[in-house]
Amino acid sequence: ANTGVADLCVVDSMCSVRHLPHFLQAGPIAEFLFINIDPSTYASIDVVEREFALMFSMLHKYGLSPQMLVCEVIETEALSETAMQRLWDMLRSHGAQLAIDDFGAGRSGIDRYRSMQPVVVKVDGDLFRDMATDPRRIKMLRTMLRTFREDSATVLVEGIETAEQLDIARHVGATLFQGYYLGKPQILPAGFALNLPLAQASFDAPRV
Repeated sequence: ANTGVADLCVVDSMCSVRHLPHFLQAGPIAEFLFINIDPSTYASIDVVEREFALMFSMLHKYGLSPQMLVCEVIETEALSETAMQRLWDMLRSHGAQLAIDDFGAGRSGIDRYRSMQPVVVKVDGDLFRDMATDPRRIKMLRTMLRTFREDSATVLVEGIETAEQLDIARHVGATLFQGYYLGKPQILPAGFALNLPLAQASFDAPRV
């Protein structure tokens, strides 16, 4: 079992490193490179630091900077809170930025948000679509997103499947949008994003 976990860590690290040259194919529209982090993949924080040190060491080879990396933490079971805080601090020390994925689902709740202090909050699509059907809950959603913005976080709403949902996401204050209504996953180079009249957003430097 331990060998399997170790192998999974190596494969995950290799996928992240291979993502670097693929990112260059996205062209000039790609300002940020999102790298997924699944905390349940790693047996200890020492393993996380070792594997990410490899990725950071490869950035210069492709003309990339750590500030372009947005490390996106998914909502699975995690290491201890102490270990997770050490992970956030390590990534920030390298200059990377942090994003919380699927906020409102699994472990991606307010406690992780507060300890992580992400620069990007990705609101879970199921949560958004459920709240978007009720005017009273839309008001709650607007208040929640305003809190994120007051913390200088950029808000992305996932799971946009209709024009109405896109309008609601804009209305409640999101500036980034993701979902099949906007476009399905494509093999790079993909040009659909060039034709979308969506708001552009820039991320502030990581908060410490």
